[in-house]
Amino acid sequence: MKLYNSINGSVSIAGGSRKGLLAIVFLQLLLLSTPVDAQGLGSKQGIAAIVNDDIISALDLASRINFTIFSSKLPNNRKVLGRIKPQILRTLINEKLQQQEARRVKIRVPEGEVNSMIREIERRNNMPQGEMRKVFLNAGIDWRTFKQQIETQLSWRSVIQRRVNSNEKIGDGAIDEQIVLIETNKGKPEYLVGEIFLPFDSGKTVDNVRQIGDRLYSQIRKGASFPDIARSFSQSASAANDGNLGWIRADQLDDILADFISKMIPGSISPPMKGADGFYILSLQDKRTAKGLPPPDISVTFQQVFLPLRSNASPGEVSAQNNVAKTVSAAASNCQDMARLGKEKGAKQSGRLNNIKLSALPENFQNAIQKYGVGKASGPLRTRAGFIVVMLCSKSGDGSKNVVRQKIERSLLEQKA
Repeated sequence: MKLYNSINGSVSIAGGSRKGLLAIVFLQLLLLSTPVDAQGLGSKQGIAAIVNDDIISALDLASRINFTIFSSKLPNNRKVLGRIKPQILRTLINEKLQQQEARRVKIRVPEGEVNSMIREIERRNNMPQGEMRKVFLNAGIDWRTFKQQIETQLSWRSVIQRRVNSNEKIGDGAIDEQIVLIETNKGKPEYLVGEIFLPFDSGKTVDNVRQIGDRLYSQIRKGASFPDIARSFSQSASAANDGNLGWIRADQLDDILADFISKMIPGSISPPMKGADGFYILSLQDKRTAKGLPPPDISVTFQQVFLPLRSNASPGEVSAQNNVAKTVSAAASNCQDMARLGKEKGAKQSGRLNNIKLSALPENFQNAIQKYGVGKASGPLRTRAGFIVVMLCSKSGDGSKNVVRQKIERSLLEQKA
């Protein structure tokens, strides 16, 4: 779940160097115990950290802190600076490691792709194209800081995608296990969740991390943007996607988190909660009931004849329309017949529906279309507004179990990457 320990590397803080993951853990402990100087940010000259021969300058750190405070709507005071400075430096180190890995596997992000992502962020924030750059420049924020962050996120996403598309395979047993879990949880709640993940690696740092989480939670409650906070502070892979985890089940969370989120209402934010590997701030965006395995990926084109009924129709009227529907069903041998009969019966809401996802149709429609097949009219289907006769004209896609297994395999590969 974390990106922080995902790549081995050498990291040093002005005066020392250690190899591998222990160096990263040591760095975290050092940062969280280092007091901030009286000026908050301190000098903008010099070196903040060295990551495998790459330098993070004090100016880089100051620029990212200024950007984070502005974009996340955090108070610009010494107390806040002192709390976020270690976390921001840690984020910059993660990004530097990601950049190095992208260079190692020869991944470069085109300028156009970076600009497209910026336009998408503007769209989500209801901004016209180019407005974000103007806002940052007017506030004295270095625009390059934002662009570099986006470029790093995109390059890392490409690294992950390449791993997913590699020859690495997921065993049939792991896929079968997921199928059982999905079916077992059918009818149970699923949650659309966003996260801000703040890890800890030693009991000595728990209070420091909790304080950072409390401050971030407080600022979100006061109006700071959850996606902006997630992008700047979260140490999970989901940070590149504004903290979004997608739809998840309770069994995919730590017990404490699962219990808490089951009591949340959509639109609410949790306080920092201690999990097995760090603190989590969760955003519950929506809730639904799990439907089990995903439906077959089939699109259908069908013709329907609709025969309406008044809301207060008498039993005789209902019977009469039912008989008309039976006549249509018996007389139609293809979709052209259905179209003609619809016109003859004066059924104004009749017609053809093209390339509709089978899974999006009402259950009785799905059953009728799959039961009768192409060119076979269904019997009368009763609705609140009348009777409908449907005929499948064509279908496309794959409804086999292999498609479901491929989707599960891809999801597991993405998690593993």
